[in-house]
Amino acid sequence: MSIETHSCHCHSAEDEQSCDAQQTVELPVMSTYSRLGGEEKLRELVERFYQYMDSLPEVKELRVMHGESLTHIKQVLFEFLSGWFGGPGLYEQKYGQPRLRVQHLPFPIDKHLRDQWLLCMFQAMHDMQFPEKLQQDLQKAFYLTAEHMRNQPETRELSAEITEKLSKIALI
Repeated sequence: MSIETHSCHCHSAEDEQSCDAQQTVELPVMSTYSRLGGEEKLRELVERFYQYMDSLPEVKELRVMHGESLTHIKQVLFEFLSGWFGGPGLYEQKYGQPRLRVQHLPFPIDKHLRDQWLLCMFQAMHDMQFPEKLQQDLQKAFYLTAEHMRNQPETRELSAEITEKLSKIALI
C-alpha cells in the first residue's frame, strides 16, 4: 500500500499542484500471520482448536476421523496455516502445494462435519480474543475453505446444538 505525501510548505492548493515535492511512501501491509501475533499465537490457536476437537462431545464424529493421536496433524495444520496466513511457507517447504480439496477427498465431508470443524476453530479464535475485524476475516476465510472441502450431498439435518453454538460466536 502506498500514500502520496507533500513535503514542502505550500500555502495554497494551486501551489501544491505545481510543486514537485510530492513523494510516495510505501506502507507495510500487515499479513494475517502478523495480525494474529506470529508463530506463538498461531501455535496457541492450533492447540486450542484441537483441544476443542478432543473435548466437545458434539464434534466426536470429526475427532474420530483424525485418528488416535493428534500430534502429527497439529504440526501439519500449524505449518499450513503459517503459509496460508502470509508467514513462513513451512507446509510448502515440506510437502509442496497443499491441494486441500484433493487431500480431503478420502474423507466424507458434509455440512455437518464442516460445521463441527468450524465450531472448534471459531471457538478457539473467540477464546483468544482476537480483534473483531481479524476474527471476521478469519471466519470468512475458514468458512469458504471448509465449504470447499465438502464432498458429500446432504443426507441428514444439521445439528441444532452446533448451529446454535456457532451462531453465538460467528461474526460473519
